[in-house]
Amino acid sequence: MAKDTLSASQIRELLKLLRKAFRFNRNLAKKNPLASYIKNPQIPSQLTESLALHILNRRIVAKELDGFRFDRGRTRNDPDIIGTKGAAERSFEVKATAESAFQELKVKDMSADYIIWIHFGDFFSNASKNEIEIRILQEPSRYFRKPQRINLDRFDEVAGKGMRVVRRDIERLLR
Repeated sequence: MAKDTLSASQIRELLKLLRKAFRFNRNLAKKNPLASYIKNPQIPSQLTESLALHILNRRIVAKELDGFRFDRGRTRNDPDIIGTKGAAERSFEVKATAESAFQELKVKDMSADYIIWIHFGDFFSNASKNEIEIRILQEPSRYFRKPQRINLDRFDEVAGKGMRVVRRDIERLLR
């Protein structure tokens, strides 16, 4: 599928579908213990990159990049998101997690100008939960020197004060 950016209404719809998929897995495991070996679906990059782009364009994060225009990378080798202002360019890699909060940092992530980590927590398994967390880390190579699997607590510990965290209701983000 092409790297088209999802609209706010498409993001909402995909979030609803993911909640249904998580609920289906949970209900299946209640009926048959063997189903507990079935993993929940991955959070699609189409969703998270579109959401990150929406957040950047609304200036909810990276306010220091006022005047920049943000677009998705066109190829697999491009950054997930590219910000441009005249000749200036900034690269963004987008990460996302649910309850497990584990991610893999790759060379591409560490060489980006920014990492945006969208943490949904129990959003998909808890229908009453609408708040998500967005972490933005500028110059990740200052904090992470080699590829690694990392959980969110460790990411927070290493990035420390160099990182900003925004907690928002998903509906407020998508206005």
